[in-house]
Amino acid sequence: MERASITASTDDETVAKGLSDLGEAIHRKIPLYVDVNTGLNRMGREPGQPTAELVKRIWISALPGVEVVGLMTHGGHTGQRNSMRCAVPHAWKRKDL
Repeated sequence: MERASITASTDDETVAKGLSDLGEAIHRKIPLYVDVNTGLNRMGREPGQPTAELVKRIWISALPGVEVVGLMTHGGHTGQRNSMRCAVPHAWKRKDL
């Protein structure tokens, strides 16, 4: 049987609770990214305090079946002509943040 390493993502505490329940049922911690909205307005909490508050609530809720391992976003440049050529200089400028 083939196996895969999967990390879930959410911007909602209720979803994190459901994933935690699943993790407990299968006796594994599910790695979890918290979604951050960086301009496409498709998903994610706003950067800064709204995202930090969600991460705190997940930890404070003591959801034993998940582990927040990082943040996830979608680049706000997608779909634009020459998007990679435009995005790379900005990524290098921000790499030390």
